[in-house]
Amino acid sequence: MALLLKRASPSTDMKEMDSGHKPTSEPAVSGYYETLEKAMSERLEKGDFQLPILPVIAAKLIGKLSHGNEDLDAIAELMQGDQTLAGHVLRFANSVLYGGHIPAETLQEAIGRVGFNVIGELATVLTFGNNIFRSKGLQSLMDDIQEHAVLTAFLARDLGKATSGPSDQLFLCGLLHTVGKPILLQLVTTMGVMIPMRPPYDELRDIVERLHHRAGSIACDRWNLPATVKASCTHYNDPAQAGEQADLVRDVSQASRLASIVQQAGTLEPADVEAVLKTEDPQVLSQFNALLEPCLNEANSLIAIMQP
Repeated sequence: MALLLKRASPSTDMKEMDSGHKPTSEPAVSGYYETLEKAMSERLEKGDFQLPILPVIAAKLIGKLSHGNEDLDAIAELMQGDQTLAGHVLRFANSVLYGGHIPAETLQEAIGRVGFNVIGELATVLTFGNNIFRSKGLQSLMDDIQEHAVLTAFLARDLGKATSGPSDQLFLCGLLHTVGKPILLQLVTTMGVMIPMRPPYDELRDIVERLHHRAGSIACDRWNLPATVKASCTHYNDPAQAGEQADLVRDVSQASRLASIVQQAGTLEPADVEAVLKTEDPQVLSQFNALLEPCLNEANSLIAIMQP
């Protein structure tokens, strides 16, 4: 049975993309994109760009949640330091996925309802999402990248469950495997350049696709992220080059491909899963397929509450 990802109404930009609209080339911009790509590449080479500052609360919160036995009051006290995060947690706890007959009114109730592990994933996604996937003037591109990242995170996590892999690491690696893309879009908006193009921004997408691996690798170094995340950013298109991280990066790569299918088709057929995973172990396929529906429901719920 096909699994349907409930999608929000597409923006005008995305509608134009879906209709196959292609911006016409104009002589006035001949050579512009080559110049823009060269300028962006030079910024990366020199390190002449700023990264979003990740809130201190993220490390503290995720660190506490990783133990799985923290006091609810202590966790709620941490979250109260970030009102945006606290509000999202309450919305998520009261969503169709987790909501009961009586709405959760306090952070303690919300955390107790959805569980420590889910709150950890939620905090991770929202912390990075609220600080990275934002770009004035190019938000439709950011929304598409963010949706792909969240889908990949949940699919990679559950692929880890089916293969006895490191689910927690896979979740973070899946979420950040293309983190170089939003960083590059933010760079464009801070360069003070005009972008002579209309949605779906084909030329800019191509530039970002070529440069994002390098941008992601730099971000991992500056943020001091785990080696597994850096390997995923750098090698997910070619996991064999990831050395000792090759197995993990392969799982991220497969999850990313499945996420692309969901975004393009709105569904994920068992045949798609079998074609992407290319495994001869029927138990892995069976376990992963059994996890798919709740997996996509979780991802969809989180994507929905991240929208303004």
